[in-house]
Amino acid sequence: MTRKQPLILSAILALFLYFPSVQAAELIDRIDDAYYSITQTNPPQLHVVARGYVGSGGWGFPKLVPYLRQQPPAQGVLEFDFIATPPSTGRMVIQGNTPIGANNLLHDYYPTIQAIKINSRTNSKLIKVIPPTIADSYGSSR
Repeated sequence: MTRKQPLILSAILALFLYFPSVQAAELIDRIDDAYYSITQTNPPQLHVVARGYVGSGGWGFPKLVPYLRQQPPAQGVLEFDFIATPPSTGRMVIQGNTPIGANNLLHDYYPTIQAIKINSRTNSKLIKVIPPTIADSYGSSR
């Protein structure tokens, strides 16, 4: 056995202890706040941010997952699921509402999008999208 082998074996064991099982992501419990911004790049990018709560500590890898589409949404509503990976069974975690947040940067922003809908297990948030104006592209503030 070389000197590096015990170190590599220890690192692999530590990963298995830290991530004891792979669990599927689930919708979070509740969304409290959501907003967006449109970056003035060519093409424009849509940045969506959401905050909510899960029922305990230990949740990880929060994501805003867009519904897959080949073209802009027909109704003008871009939809996301707010998901995260729950703690593995048997893991001791804090019990009670715990805040969680996620964001997503879409490089293909469609100007026809009129609203963004973000879904959780118990509620959803609908945000009306206001297209950027020419003045916004020159850095004016509101």
